[in-house]
Amino acid sequence: TKGERGLAYNPNWGTLDGNGGTSAGTIGFISKPKQGDMFNERINYFHKPQFNFSHFWTPNEKLTVSTVVYLSVGHGGGTSMGSPAPKDTTTGQLSLQTIYTANSNHIVPTYSTTENAATNYLKSANNDHIWYGVVSSWNYKVNPNVSTLFGIDTRSYKGTHYQSVYNLMGADYTIDNSDKNQPVGTYAGDPRLQSSVKHIGDKIGYYNDAKVYWGGLFAQAEYKKDKWSTFFTTSVSQTGYQRIDYFLKKDLVINGNTFAQSVGYGDVFYYNGTDHITAAANSTVTTNGDTTFVKTGSVKKSILNATGYSGTSKEARAATTDLKWFLGYTFKGGANYNINDNNRVFVNLGYLNMAPRMSVVFDNSNKLFADIKNQFVYAVEGGYGIKEQKFAVNVNLYYTLWKNRPPDYTPTITTPDGVLSYNISGMDELHRGVEIDYVYKIMKDLDFEGIVSLGDWKTISGSKVLITNDVGKVVDTVDFSAKNVHVGNAAQTQVGGSLRYVLIKGLYIKPRLTYFDKNYANFDPTTLIGANKDRESWKMPSYGILDLYLGYDFKAWKMKMALTAGVLNVLNAVYITDAQNGANFNASTALVYMGMGRRFTLALKISI
Repeated sequence: TKGERGLAYNPNWGTLDGNGGTSAGTIGFISKPKQGDMFNERINYFHKPQFNFSHFWTPNEKLTVSTVVYLSVGHGGGTSMGSPAPKDTTTGQLSLQTIYTANSNHIVPTYSTTENAATNYLKSANNDHIWYGVVSSWNYKVNPNVSTLFGIDTRSYKGTHYQSVYNLMGADYTIDNSDKNQPVGTYAGDPRLQSSVKHIGDKIGYYNDAKVYWGGLFAQAEYKKDKWSTFFTTSVSQTGYQRIDYFLKKDLVINGNTFAQSVGYGDVFYYNGTDHITAAANSTVTTNGDTTFVKTGSVKKSILNATGYSGTSKEARAATTDLKWFLGYTFKGGANYNINDNNRVFVNLGYLNMAPRMSVVFDNSNKLFADIKNQFVYAVEGGYGIKEQKFAVNVNLYYTLWKNRPPDYTPTITTPDGVLSYNISGMDELHRGVEIDYVYKIMKDLDFEGIVSLGDWKTISGSKVLITNDVGKVVDTVDFSAKNVHVGNAAQTQVGGSLRYVLIKGLYIKPRLTYFDKNYANFDPTTLIGANKDRESWKMPSYGILDLYLGYDFKAWKMKMALTAGVLNVLNAVYITDAQNGANFNASTALVYMGMGRRFTLALKISI
C-alpha cells in the first residue's frame, strides 16, 4: 500500500520539517536540531582497545615456550527509539517533527511544572566489558619423529549491560521506574518522585553484569615418520557463569543464609533465624512486645523475636546468582598418509563436550533455566589430495552430529504466571557434505581456481520443553518437532571459480564468480508444533555474485608492500542473504535481509 521504495530504502532516519531548535546538528547528545537536519535512530558506537604482551623462551633445542597475556577493554552500544516513531506515508521515513513538537510542549505537573517530559526519545543499549587472560604453550620435541605440546588457557570476562538515555529529542527528561531499588513517589510534590526522572546518560530499562570464568588445560602429541603423520589432542576446561542484576530487588545474606531478591525500595524483611515474613512498601507494620505484625491488604501475619532488614542494611547486596560451573573436554585425532609425492589421504575424528552459552543458563530474573545441558559434537572427516605440475585438487568429506544445540536466542511464552523465558534443549543437528578446492595452471601467468561445497545440514530432532515459574513449578509445555528441517541462513550449496592473471611482475587481476543455493530461512522451533511439526522453512532464491580484485606486490623502504583493490558485487546483483521464517512458511511472510550492492575496497598490507 505504500509503494516500492527501492533496495536502498532505510527506514531508520528522517528529516525535520521546521520549527525545531537552533542548534547545529543531532550528533551525540544534542537535543534540539535545526530545520532540515537529518536524524538517524540507529547509531552504533564502540571503542575496544586490545593489548597483548608476548614472551618467547627457548631454553634448549628441544623446548620452546610461548606465553601471551592479553587485555581487552570495550565500551559502547547502539541506539533505538524508546517506542516506534511514526512514519511519513509518502516517503516511508521517520516523521520526527511530531516527536520534537510533542516533547517541546509536554508538562507533567507531577514531576515538573517548568520542564518538559519526553513522549518519545532515543535510548542506547550499552555493552561495556573488561576481558583478560593468559595462554601459555610448551612445545617439546621428544625425538626427530615425536613432538608434544602442553598448555594452559585461563581467562576472565565481565560484561556490563544496561540501557541509557541517549537523546531526549527536545524534552528535558523522561520517566523510568525499572530499578526496583529506587525510591518511588506516591503523590504530586513527593520528592521521591525525582528518582524516576532520568536525564541524558542515566541508566534505564535494565542494568546487569555477566561474569564468565574459564580455565583449561590442553595437550597434543604428533608423530611423523616416512609417509605417515598422526596426531592426538585433548583438552579439559571449567567454565563458570555468574549474573548480577542491579535493577532487581536486593539479596540479603544473614548469618550465611542467602535470601534472594528479598527487598526492594520500602520493603522490610523480618527474620528470627527460623522463619521470615516480608513487609512490602504498602504494608502496615505494628509491634506488641516481641511480636511483629505485618498487614498487607486484608492479610495479616506475625513473627516472634524478628530483626528487620532493608535494602540499606549491611546484609543487603545486589541480586547475585551462585557461580554455576560446567565441565567440558575434547578429544581429537587424525592421520595422514602420503601415497607418493603427488597423492595423499587423511582422516580425522573428534569429540567435543562444550559448556552451554550463558544466555541459556540464567534468565533476566537471575533464575536458572530448567534442563541445562552441555553441547556434544561428534565429527569425522576424510579426504584425498593430489598435486601435479599443472593442477592440484583437495577433496574433503565430513559428517558432524551436533547434539543439544540451542537456538541463538531465548524464547518467551505468556502463562498465567506472566511472561516466562525458557531454554530449548534437545535440539540435534546433522551436518554432512563434501568440499572440493582445486587450481589449474592454464599457462605460466594464468591460473584457474575453484571451490565446490555441497552440504546437507538438518535439524533431526524434536523436544518437549517444560516451562517453570520462579519457584520451579511447571506451568506450561512446548512440544515441538524439527526432524529433517534444514538449518537456516547457511547456503549449503556453493560453487565458485576465479581466474588469476599476472599482468606484469607483481601486478595481477582476479575476477571471481560464486553461486549460492540451498539457503533456507532461519526457523523458530517453537512454531513447529501441531500441524506444523517437521515443516520445512522457506527456501530463499539462489543467486550469483561477481567480484573483481586487482593487486600489486612490491618493495619499498626495505619492506614488503601488498596493495589490493576490489569491486564487490560488480553487477550490483539483488539477492537475499538471510531470512526469518514467517507464519505461512513462504516468501510473503518471511522477514528478509537483502545483500549488499556494489561496493569498493582498498587495502595496503605492510610486512617487515
